[in-house]
Amino acid sequence: MNNNINKDKTNPFQMEKLILPILFCTSIIVIGFINISNFQKSYNASLEENESDLQKALYTVESKYAENFVSKNNYISLNGLFSKIIDEKELNNVIKLDNGHLVQITSLINLENQVSEVVKLDKVLKEKGNDKKKVMIRKR
Repeated sequence: MNNNINKDKTNPFQMEKLILPILFCTSIIVIGFINISNFQKSYNASLEENESDLQKALYTVESKYAENFVSKNNYISLNGLFSKIIDEKELNNVIKLDNGHLVQITSLINLENQVSEVVKLDKVLKEKGNDKKKVMIRKR
């Protein structure tokens, strides 16, 4: 008899597990409805501009939609706040060091050509008797 009572009642822990996914889905739907007018404007303008190139039109829609997203800066700030709360050190390829400095992650850069040019410059300057050097390498 005790088993029948437990089967009839809904387990409260199962309901608690559903609250967060339901809130998440609801917020996605609400945000989508708020931004639907942005999407329609971007879509129509992009199709008019790029009638012949569908791929370019879709890229334009995506970029215009991202630029004009309602409360975009608030969502970016919220993302940063959550990262700070969970003490996430890396966000969008940027690492926050313990001293507060930010370091960006980049791919390896091949400097062989620049180094060989600097060595040639060094030889030319030594031939002319100039030991003072200041070398600046342009970032690409």
